[in-house]
Amino acid sequence: MTKIICIGEVLWDKLPNGLYIGGAPLNVATNLRSFDIDAQIISAVGDDELGRKAVQILANKGFNTNYLQINTSSTGLVEVELNSDGIPSYCIKEPVAWDFIEWNSSINTITQNADYICFGSLAQRNEVSQKTILKVLEHTTAKRIFDLNIRAPYYDFDIIHESLILTDILKINDEELELLLRQKGKVLEEKEAVQYLQKEYDLDMVIITKGEKGAVVLDGEIWCESPGINTIVKDTVGAGDAFLAAFIFGFITYKNKTHKTLNFANHIGAFVASKDGATPELSKEINELLIKC
Repeated sequence: MTKIICIGEVLWDKLPNGLYIGGAPLNVATNLRSFDIDAQIISAVGDDELGRKAVQILANKGFNTNYLQINTSSTGLVEVELNSDGIPSYCIKEPVAWDFIEWNSSINTITQNADYICFGSLAQRNEVSQKTILKVLEHTTAKRIFDLNIRAPYYDFDIIHESLILTDILKINDEELELLLRQKGKVLEEKEAVQYLQKEYDLDMVIITKGEKGAVVLDGEIWCESPGINTIVKDTVGAGDAFLAAFIFGFITYKNKTHKTLNFANHIGAFVASKDGATPELSKEINELLIKC
């Protein structure tokens, strides 16, 4: 069975209608488990009420909580505000537990046996977690999937560049693509921009999500586009994470069917945007969407 390790932040999203457990890598792992993929999360929480609740929830979901470190910092909390279109803005507390993910023998063991490692940029805002993540990426033989999740002011282009060098598959949204190109002094059309990143960092695949405008992917020399999906948006929190999980599932399950995979991921992302919170139940929708795509 394919084994996927997600490493990074575990936190609580404080939305207008309540608290939801989340964090991009956890959202990806949770959705992957909905697709019956063996996914685990490496992170850290605090020895506090939210941390204990997080451990219990993850255990109930079937995660191995031995990879969830407990330290003296508080559990991550993000205050989320939604505009009239359901687009979030984030106030991310710091420092918190996931800023201090420490390298240890269990991390070494689980990542050495993985087929894919999924990581992001937000969890690298602190030197402790950044060193752990980079050590994982440098020593694994797994395919490395970089989910670039720029959250101002918690990003550093030097760290992003270092991560891209160690990346095999890049997932990025259109706004992040524009920021990255601007930093590099490039003005390119979409396809040229994707080809540039692929060549610059020797990437196997580049995936661009564009919200209501859909998504595109460059898989080797194969270029695929998927249009936007009409949906009534509740909030877009976690929609990109669900998209990535669905894409990974499709990539593993339907090899050489990139367009089907992209369409499926696009539909899953739209479905999550139509629901509250980052990880609504997916099990009833998966087969229907697979048939549709």
